[in-house]
Amino acid sequence: MQEPHRETELVRPSAQIIAFPGIVLTAPTEPEPVQAVAAPEHPTDRLRRALASLDVALAEQREAVTKWRGALAALNTGVRALSNSMTTLHGQVNKLGTHRQD
Repeated sequence: MQEPHRETELVRPSAQIIAFPGIVLTAPTEPEPVQAVAAPEHPTDRLRRALASLDVALAEQREAVTKWRGALAALNTGVRALSNSMTTLHGQVNKLGTHRQD
């Protein structure tokens, strides 16, 4: 079985960085070397890598949603405690108002 022919693509910088006013950038002393990127061995390899990245992203998103739900539950607990405190305070203020002497 023959090994597929691998081609390489040359990747060159495609943009010039423009600095914000007041920031001084120094030019590199030597041009950056051109990086060679190997072409995928087989078209399905790229799909496999994309699906693996998607699986990782979905797992991270599940974890983030779980943490978010936990934060919402903690917020709900805090708001309920605040509501109870305000109800108690309101009742105590009303009691003070009924015992007022003129």
